[in-house]
Amino acid sequence: MPGESVGDLVFFDAILFEPGTSNQKGIKNAECETIDQRPDGKFVLSCQETINIFGSGTIFTEGKIDQGRFERPKFEKLKITDGNGIYTGAKGTETITQTRFPDQARIEMKVSLP
Repeated sequence: MPGESVGDLVFFDAILFEPGTSNQKGIKNAECETIDQRPDGKFVLSCQETINIFGSGTIFTEGKIDQGRFERPKFEKLKITDGNGIYTGAKGTETITQTRFPDQARIEMKVSLP
């Protein structure tokens, strides 16, 4: 990633499937910050976005970084926060419940470039 360094902002497009359905919820241009650079030169990003969630099921996060230059980033951490507390998952796929997330959740993703 020429010219980019820790602390820069990049943008992340994610696809989140509405729990219990096949409906896709797109996140376009979620703002991400490069928070670390690994010895191999790859970056770790931190992204945050708020989405509406209806129903129960599994939420899948996929996407591309920087308008397709980097496909299928590795999700190192996925934190879903609601008004009742925090649920933290270690992968890019997490199960949520309607009682825990009644209408809205804040998605925080820490991803590394493949």
